[in-house]
Amino acid sequence: MAVALSVTYAVQLVPSVWAAWRARCPSGVAPAAWTLRLIQSVLWGVYGYMRHDQPLLVLGVIGSVASVAVLARLFLIRTRVALAPATVVELSSAGKRVGIDRYGHGYEYERGVGRVERAAA
Repeated sequence: MAVALSVTYAVQLVPSVWAAWRARCPSGVAPAAWTLRLIQSVLWGVYGYMRHDQPLLVLGVIGSVASVAVLARLFLIRTRVALAPATVVELSSAGKRVGIDRYGHGYEYERGVGRVERAAA
């Protein structure tokens, strides 16, 4: 039974891990859910180790590795977004300068005043 659980758990998690690493900026990934999945996997792994139950130990390792992989991807994306510099783009039609901050939010700038208002999307 535990062998089947380990295999199905791996089949369930691999597509999520793959999608998180393939997407440029993964969305819809809840860090809290993956943290709970990590805690659950560690507990199952410890239980399997204490009971000398190899399939449960494998279940814990698979879940832990998958959870750490997704959480690492989320951490790397947030770090990359937070460190990305703001860029300024000149709009030729309106003659206004528009700043795009590190989170992708656009803002209009007025010379000598700074940020005036959020640019319309």
